Amino acid sequence: MLPPLRSKADVTAAQAATASGVVDFVGSDHAPHALAEKAAADPWSCPSGTPGLDTLAAAVLDLAAGGIIAYVRVAVLLAERPAQAFGLGDRKGRITVGLDADLVLVDPEATLRVTPEVIRSRAGRSPFEGMTLRGRPVLTVLRGEVIAEDGKIVVDRPRGRFLRRARAS
Repeated sequence: MLPPLRSKADVTAAQAATASGVVDFVGSDHAPHALAEKAAADPWSCPSGTPGLDTLAAAVLDLAAGGIIAYVRVAVLLAERPAQAFGLGDRKGRITVGLDADLVLVDPEATLRVTPEVIRSRAGRSPFEGMTLRGRPVLTVLRGEVIAEDGKIVVDRPRGRFLRRARAS
């Protein structure tokens, strides 16, 4: 993957920057390439990136459970700052009157053992495979409607909609 995984010292520095607020938000390029696509002999001919969508929230919650970042930073890193950066802060990213009622409730003590069976993307694998992450979403609400419970989709069709960014003032 590009960039490649870094040394323990680099990981520690990135975690400190995330905890202090230097890092604005955490995301994933979520490149769900099948393993066969990544198996070329020449690394420059392989598609770059790694899957991450399935484990993003649990990985950030694990940082909070481990005391590396504050729990309040989880909401900032995964909701508030991304909404602001993408011009959606007037509708998304915070709990306040007038914004969409998007919520993710988490159980900070629940664990997620990362195995191919919990990965829903076509990649079927994860850089966190074999790890147990502490803290995971247990209820997801989109615009006031429950759409997922305990990791399972509970609606009959997708509920997403395209949102235009707010114009810069």
